Amino acid sequence: MRQNKDPLPTSTKFCFLFDLKPSVGYYINVEYIVWILLMLSSINLEIECIEKKDLLEFENVLRQDLYYTIIFGKAEPIPHENARSSVIFLNTVLVVVFLLYFLFTPFLLVGILRSSPNMFIPYLIYDIIMINLSGCFFIIALIVWNLRMFWICFIFFILKLNSSIGVFSLYKECGGIVNDESDVSFTSGLSTATTMESICEVVNV
Repeated sequence: MRQNKDPLPTSTKFCFLFDLKPSVGYYINVEYIVWILLMLSSINLEIECIEKKDLLEFENVLRQDLYYTIIFGKAEPIPHENARSSVIFLNTVLVVVFLLYFLFTPFLLVGILRSSPNMFIPYLIYDIIMINLSGCFFIIALIVWNLRMFWICFIFFILKLNSSIGVFSLYKECGGIVNDESDVSFTSGLSTATTMESICEVVNV
């Protein structure tokens, strides 16, 4: 029989200082507000970018958009339509990222409120995937020496790793199990034989 292998370390304190359950709950609520703001900003930029067919108007949209400036930096001149399409595509990816967090976080908040570990699963799985991806992009940023990408990925990685350790610790404190013999569900009414460990193995965690 294989030994238990947790996808994340655990802690009895959030940030090693605060009581686990209330601190995780407060943090996730604040984080949820941030996800909503980012999602709305990214969707608004996406709509404006798609509407602006003229490259000069498109550049002006990027220069005036605070969200774009924070995430991507000062807008550079857009030389051709392919560059415009690349910006739209990249922002589309971020729209999906923010939207999924927006959808999964309420499950987690209900799980924390009801001490139901099954409700933690969607958020935890997505968090683990995003931690791995941000780590990969962090390494890419080092290779290509993109300082903005480096710092964004680094900050995101640290924040998500810290919060995920807290969420996973609370998941286990609420009775969550990580082994091959446990049945965990993505929602309280949906049963599946897929465990946290097997899912993490699929995404190479």
